[in-house]
Amino acid sequence: MALQTEIEGPVSRMFRRASIQRRSRTNGNFDGVWRDITDYVKKWGTIRSAIDDIRLNKFQHGGVSLTVNNDTGAFNHETNRNSLWFNYLSRYRTLLRLEAGYYDSTTYNELPATSTVGYFILDEEIQIRSDSNDVSLNGSSLQSIFHEVRARDVAGIFGATTASGVVSRIRDHTDGAGVNIFRSFITSTAWVITSSANQYSMTTDLVEDLSTWDLMEKLAESEGYVVLINRQGGIEFRDRTPRTTTSQFSFRGQDFPRPTIMAIREYKEAYNKYYNYFRVKYLQADTATSFITAGTTTAVNATNPSWLFGQRTYELENTLIQNTATAQSIASNLFTAFGTMTSEALVKVAYHPSLELLDRIDMSFHSYDLANSTIWDAFDWAPNTGDTGATWSVEGENFEWDSRQFVITARDVNLDDFSMTIRARDLTA
Repeated sequence: MALQTEIEGPVSRMFRRASIQRRSRTNGNFDGVWRDITDYVKKWGTIRSAIDDIRLNKFQHGGVSLTVNNDTGAFNHETNRNSLWFNYLSRYRTLLRLEAGYYDSTTYNELPATSTVGYFILDEEIQIRSDSNDVSLNGSSLQSIFHEVRARDVAGIFGATTASGVVSRIRDHTDGAGVNIFRSFITSTAWVITSSANQYSMTTDLVEDLSTWDLMEKLAESEGYVVLINRQGGIEFRDRTPRTTTSQFSFRGQDFPRPTIMAIREYKEAYNKYYNYFRVKYLQADTATSFITAGTTTAVNATNPSWLFGQRTYELENTLIQNTATAQSIASNLFTAFGTMTSEALVKVAYHPSLELLDRIDMSFHSYDLANSTIWDAFDWAPNTGDTGATWSVEGENFEWDSRQFVITARDVNLDDFSMTIRARDLTA
């Protein structure tokens, strides 16, 4: 309740922190110590995460770019004694952690208890310029470490196994000396892997061109799941259902007290995320028997989806699928998930540090509250006898939301002005 009070307050005290974790010159591992660099940061930028924007079930994590002051040489090459990396390994692949939240106005404790916005990896050498002491710290998503490891190198994924089983083996992947590759960046307890039942038959040839992230993403697409990185740097391989059955936060706007909605950028039918015919290729041969389909075909009537919205076909190729029954199950599940037209909103709101993708929220917003109120001198008097013209019985409706339910599919966090832009799917039937 304290966090909600601060988010909704007319004046809030907020904090931001940036810290780095460097690698030891002795063993190459991260040293486990977070070094605060907040005082160097001049510009924080925006962090984006989203699903479904490019392709259904596809996750985007946009990385971050900080502008920092280098007057003292803190970001110089690691051979420079003034550098924060002196006696450490290269600045490249340094871990970067960003945190942001609110101070409780009564106790001055930080809210929430876990205020992490995201973890990133410095993926470019830091460029020092003669005309400015400002430099950029560019951090990529943790996705990048999975793109660097080939799926074929992961032991135990070949033969018939489930998607969740493959993801578990990727989590536990080690180098030739038995040292975990991904756990240097993401601890084993930070993985959330939802069990799946479909069997996949993998061979070296089938995964030859895939990175470990590509493979997880392909399996998620087939299962109707998503694979994503949450704000605390954990990996989630999970279904698409909202995380909870109740709203995690209530955003309010015009005509409601203590508003937290700054603007509704758009509200529309999500035609670009609607498909009424799914075609899954599960065999390598280009023949008719290599495809399984689910959905509707066009018929001229008032209830046929293909007639109402046009034939919207989604193509999926996954030759890892074990058999016809599994392929049919995948196609049918995709049609169930995306074969109904839904609406979505793009809304700018006050920063909420705890919200994740697939969190359920509700929003309240009234375009104008004119019903049964005087509108004297707001329009011309009606000429009909007996029509006083003093009130309107109904409103001109754009947004009439009263705790309307949504699920978040994209979030852009602006750490410079502490706002969020949320894209959310309307759950209202």
